[in-house]
Amino acid sequence: MKKKSFIKRSTLPEASLCAKTHAKVFRTATFRSAAVFRSAAVFRTAAFCAAVFLLAGCGNDNESATADGNGSRVPLEVTGGISAQTRAADAAWAASDAIGIYMLKSGTTDIAESAANRRYTTAQGDGRFSADAGASIYYPIDGSKVDFLAYYPHSASGVADGKYALDLSDQSHLPAIDLMSASVSGKDKSAPGVAFNFHHLLTKLELVNTPGTGITASELKGMTVEITGQRTAASYDILFEALDVADATATLTLNTSADGKKSAAILLPNTKTVVNPIVPGRQLVFTLKTGGEKFYWNIPDDKSFNAGEKNIYTITINRSGLEVTSSITDWTSGNGTGETGSAQ
Repeated sequence: MKKKSFIKRSTLPEASLCAKTHAKVFRTATFRSAAVFRSAAVFRTAAFCAAVFLLAGCGNDNESATADGNGSRVPLEVTGGISAQTRAADAAWAASDAIGIYMLKSGTTDIAESAANRRYTTAQGDGRFSADAGASIYYPIDGSKVDFLAYYPHSASGVADGKYALDLSDQSHLPAIDLMSASVSGKDKSAPGVAFNFHHLLTKLELVNTPGTGITASELKGMTVEITGQRTAASYDILFEALDVADATATLTLNTSADGKKSAAILLPNTKTVVNPIVPGRQLVFTLKTGGEKFYWNIPDDKSFNAGEKNIYTITINRSGLEVTSSITDWTSGNGTGETGSAQ
């Protein structure tokens, strides 16, 4: 594979990504905390109520799991309580969902107890997480304080040196690209319970497509929906909580239902800054399966799709063009109480 060259606008170690496009220049955004997505300008990040609790319990290792000190090792048992719709699929945890957890020496990015990218899975999707065999995380025996970083969805092959390779070119399974993170600081084995509040790092676009004048519901079946001017490759530095976005742009095909009535996509957040600036002339393109007839809606150049937002648009497809309205649900409101527009 052709080696890519990256230039980054940050002090983070150089990231690497495999992509099918030409050489990319990476732009960097950082997260000051789990609730703030920042760069030269601040991405608005939505905090959500997905709480993952790390509680003292039994691990898979053959060592003492008591929590009353003096040489004993205290492991983490993970359960997840989700009180809001937090994932790209707008539902609770699914069976086999997995998060990755890092334990760090307090106040640093140094890995503690070799606990890096440990996989915890909720086998039944009931919010009760357990570590893979031999992957249980233990607090330091000496009682020193540690910090935790977690991300979703867990990846083994896609993470190298603490960097998560992200490719949004395939929108066929949205939860697989719904990147979230959380952090907790200043913990020790005397109080092993940890609660993670996860935040969406990307942005979601959702369309409700309806037939209008001159269009029948059957004509929407098999319809293809695309969005132009999108950057699709990025690298998320888990330890530094920074997102590097590649310059190259492409047209993304949204995940559209068979009846053509719903379309959705997870996108890299757009800003007016150097990190991931808005590409002028973005469009939504609707192509009917029968006859290949196309309809277009021009996305305003001042419309920013920010981190943690879900923008919902209702698209009425008429023979003479499109009618567009919008509303917001679940994630942080990205366009207030709604927008109206027209397209053809």
